[in-house]
Amino acid sequence: MFERVVITPATEVRAKFKRVKPLKDISVAQRGWTLDVLNAIRRLGKAEFTTTDVYTFERELAELHPDNPVNNTVTRGRPPRPGQPRK
Repeated sequence: MFERVVITPATEVRAKFKRVKPLKDISVAQRGWTLDVLNAIRRLGKAEFTTTDVYTFERELAELHPDNPVNNTVTRGRPPRPGQPRK
């Protein structure tokens, strides 16, 4: 049984939809990568985060999207993690 029901106003639903709507303009492969990154960020459970926080999901994203050129570029082009020597 539900004890509490929250009804979201239509204006709020429309505003949230407008933020996601541009995803329809990118390819399915890019959309999958984008959504997986957004889900990883959501899993951080923070309102604010750093790129270092997001890089904790690097291996997981690489496994999900091994042929993604963005993944390969980011991995090769990023600065070393804190405490990691430059190659």
